[in-house]
Amino acid sequence: MAEQEKSVLWTGTLEATNEQGVKTGLTLNTRDPKITITVTGSAKYAQSKPAFGPDGDTNYQNPNTLLPSANVGMALMRIGGGQAGGGPYRPVGTGISDWTIREDGELTFFYNDQPGDYGDNSGSFNIAVLRQLTWNGKLPANAADGVKTGIVVNTRTDKISITVTGKASYGPGGQEFGPDGNPGDVNNPGALLPSANCASCLIKIGNGPYRFVGTGKSDWPVPEDGEIAFFYNDGIFDDNSGSFAITLTVN
Repeated sequence: MAEQEKSVLWTGTLEATNEQGVKTGLTLNTRDPKITITVTGSAKYAQSKPAFGPDGDTNYQNPNTLLPSANVGMALMRIGGGQAGGGPYRPVGTGISDWTIREDGELTFFYNDQPGDYGDNSGSFNIAVLRQLTWNGKLPANAADGVKTGIVVNTRTDKISITVTGKASYGPGGQEFGPDGNPGDVNNPGALLPSANCASCLIKIGNGPYRFVGTGKSDWPVPEDGEIAFFYNDGIFDDNSGSFAITLTVN
């Protein structure tokens, strides 16, 4: 099974008294990898009320708050804003996992209360924004559809590094080859990428072409936007055996 690790992009504190919200300095783009947000802490939206966690008061919504459909005292986020416009306020609560970015712009967090009525609030939330960074998985030689990583990259910001190890065979009882494939079997019209050695490791990003990876790449600027997938360079997969172990890092 593939394993994914996440990297912290930003950590900060949202004070319940901060009507303007807390800007993260993170400019997000719809082509960026998914993000995960975690929120902890407690706050009051009035001194006469108890402290609530990031989900806010589950028994109270107010039509005059920043996001009327969300609980009063809930952690919210917004992407973009100001004179340039931006996306809507969105509920965050205790957090969201592997969220697809909907707008371009700076990410800001807000405490859901009525504008002009933040003065009697107290408490704060601790927030962390993470992104998927590293993928560790296996490419079986018999995987005709390849292996998708779940990591989406874009040409604007991302470079990737890849290491590939292991051996595999592309025929019953055949010789095993490493990720560079069989140097004696190239220009095979039946392979996914005829110009590369058969039995080698390939990469495909989004709707882009197959590209040779072999034992890996270092700080490679991605040539297309989209999800990264790996493939075994062959044309008939049922009689293959073995696998490659792959580590992918987004820089």
